[in-house]
Amino acid sequence: EEALTAKYETMVREMILPSIPDGLAGVIYTQNADVEGEINGLYTADRAVCKVNKERMQTIKAAIFGTPPYSL
Repeated sequence: EEALTAKYETMVREMILPSIPDGLAGVIYTQNADVEGEINGLYTADRAVCKVNKERMQTIKAAIFGTPPYSL
């Protein structure tokens, strides 16, 4: 949970937040759940286990969709 959440948070901090002032209008994380042996989903393939920290994901969401300045 910690490693995946931290990696997602770093991606947002380094790639997404700096791009918002330059006109980034939307983002999507396409791997919501694991499928066919993949392990980079936010949920297990059966969606029984959330593999990220839900509270931190809410903080990340607020940083992306909140008001400037956008930061984590």
